[in-house]
Amino acid sequence: MDLIFDKKHILRGVRLFVLITVVGFAAIFYFTTTRESLKALQSLKVVFLLLALFLVLADLILNGLRIYIFFTKEILKKVRYIDCVKANLTNYFLSAITPASTGGGPGQLYSLTRRGVPLSGAVSVTMINFFSTLLFFLLTYVLVFFLTHQGIFAKGL
Repeated sequence: MDLIFDKKHILRGVRLFVLITVVGFAAIFYFTTTRESLKALQSLKVVFLLLALFLVLADLILNGLRIYIFFTKEILKKVRYIDCVKANLTNYFLSAITPASTGGGPGQLYSLTRRGVPLSGAVSVTMINFFSTLLFFLLTYVLVFFLTHQGIFAKGL
């Protein structure tokens, strides 16, 4: 089977994906919506949706920047920032569609090596990103634990 990855075929695939997604969501909402569901949707505050969008964009920009800083300082001085953002998006997408997020790391490796990064450098940066994320979650957990169970919020607000 001959795979074609030109712009025309990719755009057609994206359009088909969007169409199937919209039809799927419309069918789910049509067959499962109740009055309570509509009330809940109407009670959504736009400011929180905008805040969520801002945080997603900040995450994308900052994680791309994290990869870029690792590359420009130590491993490869020619990598572009946009390539780091694309590698990060590849990681997000493949983590989302594979069981237990197993596809994110290999996808990021593929994306980086495809742009000329040596495999050893891509593995190093991917592992550093992975462990720094784990460290962030561990520190956040400890902070939240002390703030809520033993710290300033132990007796409530």
